Amino acid sequence: VEVNCETDFVAKDDNFNTFADAVAANALTSNAADIDALMATSSNGSTLEEARQALVAKIGENIQVRRFERTATSGILGAYLHGGKIGVLVDLEGGDADLAKDIAMHVAALNPSFVSESDVPAEFLAKEKEILLAQVENSDKPADIIEKMVSGRLRKQLAEITLLGQP
Repeated sequence: VEVNCETDFVAKDDNFNTFADAVAANALTSNAADIDALMATSSNGSTLEEARQALVAKIGENIQVRRFERTATSGILGAYLHGGKIGVLVDLEGGDADLAKDIAMHVAALNPSFVSESDVPAEFLAKEKEILLAQVENSDKPADIIEKMVSGRLRKQLAEITLLGQP
């Protein structure tokens, strides 16, 4: 679930965290298909929407439940939360819980956009190659050297944006 507030002060408030926990619990246990249905579910004698409105009135800051997603895992689930702002879940087939958590920490730190090179869309690669070519087109180097430079830079960028390419 993603529950948003405006300040770090509220994000650390026990009332806000209790509300966020209730939202997460209802997202997990209800069959709600969207935010409106989730907010209509009950928690401690009121709907989540009523609890949200009461919390907004009490704290004096806008609070929104932005999105949620339910998924089933077939392997080992690794979770990592960094600073209360970045959260990563890893569903790992094989390995153990420590490896799953280590991978989740790695993803939080280096933020890869894709798992592997095969996941990178051809349009993305073409656009990046075009940008790299534009950067070196006035370098007075032979075309074959320019192509090698662009290929090398593209390989380096692919290593940075893919999980399997990162160290």
